[in-house]
Formats: sequence, structure tokens, C-alpha cells
Amino acid sequence: MRGEFHPTRRWAIVAGGSAVLASCTPVQKATPGPTIFFFPPPSSPRVVTDVAPPRAVVRAYENQPLYWFDQSGSPTSKGRNLYQLLYAATSDGLYAGHYLTADLIEVGALNSIDTVSLRATDQALTTGLYYYARDLTEGRYNPNPSGDDTIFKMGLEASSILTWYRDAQPAGRSYQALKKYLRDDSISEKRASLIALNLERLRWAPEGNWSQHPNIRVNIAAAEVEAFDGRRLEQTMRGVLGRVDRQTPRLVSPVLDLKFSPDWTIPDTIMQRDYIPLLVENPDALDPEVYQVLVRDGPARKIYDWTKISAEDVFIRRASSDAGPLGGVRFSMYNSNDIFLHDTPHKDLFSLDQRFYSSGCVRLERAEDLAVWVLSKQLRRTPRKEIAERMRAGETSEILLDRRIEVSLQYMTIWEDGSGRLRMAPDVYELDAALADQMGLQLMDFTD
Repeated sequence: MRGEFHPTRRWAIVAGGSAVLASCTPVQKATPGPTIFFFPPPSSPRVVTDVAPPRAVVRAYENQPLYWFDQSGSPTSKGRNLYQLLYAATSDGLYAGHYLTADLIEVGALNSIDTVSLRATDQALTTGLYYYARDLTEGRYNPNPSGDDTIFKMGLEASSILTWYRDAQPAGRSYQALKKYLRDDSISEKRASLIALNLERLRWAPEGNWSQHPNIRVNIAAAEVEAFDGRRLEQTMRGVLGRVDRQTPRLVSPVLDLKFSPDWTIPDTIMQRDYIPLLVENPDALDPEVYQVLVRDGPARKIYDWTKISAEDVFIRRASSDAGPLGGVRFSMYNSNDIFLHDTPHKDLFSLDQRFYSSGCVRLERAEDLAVWVLSKQLRRTPRKEIAERMRAGETSEILLDRRIEVSLQYMTIWEDGSGRLRMAPDVYELDAALADQMGLQLMDFTD
């Protein structure tokens, strides 16, 4: 549906900016401004009338009679702005019907509140803010929601709801770039739906503010790596990402240090899946000159029967070498998944269009170039010659970072790349269909 307002249907308006949000009268016919898209709700939508008000909302009214109206029943300027913000939820790929009751989506609804229903309407707007704050900041369908009400409380207390919105929405490069396409009158509804889906996923692991420090972005779906300093794209290269049965997770993490000629302690998951089955078949499969096997909490000994060993029982460490699985350099990151960026001796994989062969970490096409770039952003500059020598030394060394470099790993099947092109990638992990079903969206094939 585009260009005409149907008050009996659930819809939302793609807001073009604060000028749209400042008005509280819904669009009733086609205008040269914002585009109207109908994002159908899921089969069991959570709307503000579906359930009892959340406890945080009930507590908010213990010492406050009204938030959005004055005693005469007129909406305050903050109330009008909240109403229009919820009404324009589609500007973030969300759905207004999840935050406003059906009667509040009627034309002129905010200006026709009687004093009998005043408190109930005020509470309905507060409930809408409660859900909107959560959905905007961490996603509506996030499989691991935090349950934190801080952003909602900040919205209640804010002097300007528009300033609150500006600060609360995800500030990351990928999110903000995709949002602008929802304001394009020529965009198709299917493409808008795919953008809405990817915006939702970007809320689950929000990127940091890209303008504050240099950062690296990995698009998992495209198997591509980009390095930025502010708005400027400075490095781009191919990556090798986790295969379908060992998917690279979405996460945001700083780089802690660069480890050259790195040793490798095999993660428990790879131990259990790969190495223990190998050693069950042949206890002598690992060259003792290359691999060190240590029993956890016990004296060193040779293991003859690996059928009785679990991944938690042993450490297997591969000695330092530029020919090891991590190549000449590892970009160490802090996360619970033991995921990091690293070099690789297997350069042949970068010539493939589909590059999903790792166990979850990100292999880099030109790791030395990225190491030079990262260290060029530090207070202590490291010459390329020294970096190259460290990568090939065969002896482990580290350089701790003194300036923050953030890495964002996102799964985006539609995104704006660093050169400003809107691109699509195949849904290799087959994640889009299930999320689209939850969101009630009709998707396009990436080749459309």
C-alpha cells in the first residue's frame, strides 16, 4: 500500500526527519514527502491492548497522574511528539500497531480524548513507549533480550522525546545507512521488507558509533571485510567465514592486541568435533614436534585411549608458526565465543564466490595489510617491515593496542557497502525466512 491513508488498516509512515515527527496529524492522501508502507503484523502481534501493562508502567503512575496530557485533556508537546514517533515506527522498520491502540491510529485521535479515558490513554502511550524503547534498542524478536528498562525510564524523564529517540536508536554505520533507504519513494515494498528484517537483526548486536574511533566491519553473509576511519573506507578485502554447521556469530568486540606468529590452543568445540575423533582413530596422528598435548589438572602423560577423553580433559596447543592455522597474525578480541580475525596459509579459498569454510573465526585475505592499518591508528606506529618480520618470525610476540579499534560482525543480506552501494547477499545460513515469518514480512530473492 503506498500513497493513500486507510484508517481501518494497520500502517505506519516512513518518517523523513524531525519535521515529520513534529506534526501529529496523520497523512490522509498522497504527498510529495514520506512514503507509506504496510508492514503486515505477525499472526500473534503484541499490541498495547493485548496484555496487562508492564510492571514498569504501573510503577510509573504511582506518583504521577499524567505524562503526555495536561489536566484539561490536551496533549503536551512531548505527548504529541511521542505519538508521532510511535506512529512513524516504520522509519526504523517497526510497526506502529505494536505501540498504539487501534483507536489511536484513527485520524485526529490524539485531539479527541475525553476526560473519562484520559488516564487510560496516557497509560496506553506510556505502554507504547515501554515496548518501543525495547524494540528500538535491542530488537523485538531478539532471542536473548536483556529485560533492561533503563531506556524506557530515560524516555519518561527526558525533556525532549525527539532528543531521546536520537540518542536511543542504534548509532552504528550499518543501521543508519539502511534506514535512509526507507525514506526513498522509489523503493519497492519487498526491498523495504528485507531492509526492515536486517534492521531488526542489527538491533540484536548494535554497532558502536562509527564516528568515534576507527572500526572494522565484517558482513558475514557477504564474507567481506571493511575498515573505516570515520566516514572514510580505507581497507576492503575478502574473508572466509564459518561454514553452515559452524556459523560465525553476530557480535561487536574491540581488538585487544595483535599476536604475531601465534600459537594456537584448540577450542573445546573444535577439539570435540575434529581432533578427538581423529585421535580415537589414531592416537599418534599429531606430530609431537608441532603439537603439545597437556592433561588438565594432572601430570603430563601420553594418552593411548582417546575414547575416554572429553574436550574438557585436555589442552592441545600448536606451537608458534606462520604456517599454522592462524597464519602470521591474530587480531585478538574479547568475546565469549572465542571468535577473532586472523591470517591463514590457505589463500586459495579467497578466489571462491562462496567462502564459508572456517569453524567460526574470520580468515583475512590480506592480514598483513589490515595489521598495518590497525597499528597505523595507534599512538606508537609500527613500520610495515617490523610487522612483516614479526609475522614470519616463528616466535610469538604481541602488540597491545593503545587506541580502540572496534570490530562488528553482522549478518546482512542487504546492506550499504563502504563505497555507498546498496547490495544484497545470498542468505547462506538460511536465517531470513524464520525471522520474516515472525515479522510478517514478504521477502524477495537476493537476485531480484
